[in-house]
Amino acid sequence: MKKLIRKTLSANAYLSLYILLQGILSILFFVPACLHDKNSQDLFYHGMSAIYENSTSRFEVILNSVPLMTELFSDFLYQIIILSGMIIIFIFCCRQSDLAWHLPSRHAFFSAFLLYCAGIGLNLVVSTIIHVFCILFPMVNILNSSADSIVCGNLPSALLAVGIIGPVTEEIVFRHGMIRSLKSINPIYALFYSGILFGLMHVNPVQVIYAGVLGLLFGWLYLKTEKLSIPIMLHIGINSSSVIISAFASMLS
Repeated sequence: MKKLIRKTLSANAYLSLYILLQGILSILFFVPACLHDKNSQDLFYHGMSAIYENSTSRFEVILNSVPLMTELFSDFLYQIIILSGMIIIFIFCCRQSDLAWHLPSRHAFFSAFLLYCAGIGLNLVVSTIIHVFCILFPMVNILNSSADSIVCGNLPSALLAVGIIGPVTEEIVFRHGMIRSLKSINPIYALFYSGILFGLMHVNPVQVIYAGVLGLLFGWLYLKTEKLSIPIMLHIGINSSSVIISAFASMLS
């Protein structure tokens, strides 16, 4: 039991650092913005007041805060994701002495392209399932709507932050950091611990479910192949296609 607890704590090292970096960067960006912008101050104060008045539990407060926080941080949301992600990626590369730096072969490029296309396909399947559930169950649509504003701002920044840097960072944090540390204890425990935590980190109830399922898929692939590039390319395919679809949907609406 002591070994399990010790391994579990060490498996959260990347995640703890990622959360810490995002917290520090959020404060560094948010505080000066509020000090110099009265609109941000009013939006934060009145928005949070309304959320506390209309929420019946702490969970509802957190859920209802997502759109407000996204709106408040929209000007520098992508900078936070990119900066914190680049630091995690840099630390990961420095720690991996066996990391191959040579250019990948033509076969590797083709495999990466196929995985990317598979990620796009997965995203279309998941989006279709969610759309059907939103039609059949209006509550699902209400719960899912709080995540709609996450992909905001200009397309290049969104594509870099949410479509590329975010997926690479999350695969390092959840697949490499957690599964690699815990699989010596129990591969099944490592798989479900990583997948469930990955889902919970998305906060939004609808995202928690499908991100958790995708997290289990990514983890299973990583366990089977021990190649982080496979879940990374799938993840990039899913996220980048979501950004592009959301951008086109916004233009058409």
